[in-house]
Amino acid sequence: MTQLNAIVDSREPGRVVELLRRHDDVSSVEKDQLTVGDIVLGPGDVHVDTGNFGSDVGVNVDLVAIERKSPADFVRSIQDRRLEDQIDRMYEWFGATNSYIIVEGSVNDLIAEPSGIPDNGIYGYIGSLAARWQMVPLFAGYPTMEIELLTRVARKHFEETNRVVRSPDSTPKRKNDAYYLRMLMELDGIGRKTANNIADELGNPEDLIHADTERLQEIDGIGKKRAECIRTQIWNGE
Repeated sequence: MTQLNAIVDSREPGRVVELLRRHDDVSSVEKDQLTVGDIVLGPGDVHVDTGNFGSDVGVNVDLVAIERKSPADFVRSIQDRRLEDQIDRMYEWFGATNSYIIVEGSVNDLIAEPSGIPDNGIYGYIGSLAARWQMVPLFAGYPTMEIELLTRVARKHFEETNRVVRSPDSTPKRKNDAYYLRMLMELDGIGRKTANNIADELGNPEDLIHADTERLQEIDGIGKKRAECIRTQIWNGE
């Protein structure tokens, strides 16, 4: 069984370090200020290379990077688009198949956050992460489950020799995904034609969430009143 060594970002809660140190699969835990990710795990000496970026492969392919999120932080990072930047940087530093997001909670906890984003917006964003970024968030209900899950993921990552390795751009992206279209057509006043027009211009849920009324009015079939109605439904869930 692979033994892991870990670096934990110095800004992470002390309980994360303590739970990792107690875990049977973890040999050592160090604290440091990480530029990318919250926890980095590897089977040997864990050293994060900070140079020579620019490929889909990443420069730290012998390491696994974990970005931890509370439900509140996950939702905030949707609203300010910080999550996309964090994923992009993890892919650049560690590679697409070495990077993971883990949420300390459930999808219901995300929906319960007072963000103004409707349920379909949350579901759509998670689906977009999977389809566009090849990033499927992991959910853990409590801290010990979170540590157990991330250590198992890291261990399997190094033990499984037949993993399918692909870059985030290796899978063709489907235009006007059926799930996204269904989500759009659940908005009041949006039929299939207008939904397709929106999807042509705003190809994923996060683009829709961040589109203001002026941007929406640039889409064929959407005037000022309809744009305001869409914004109200997206942000207020009405």
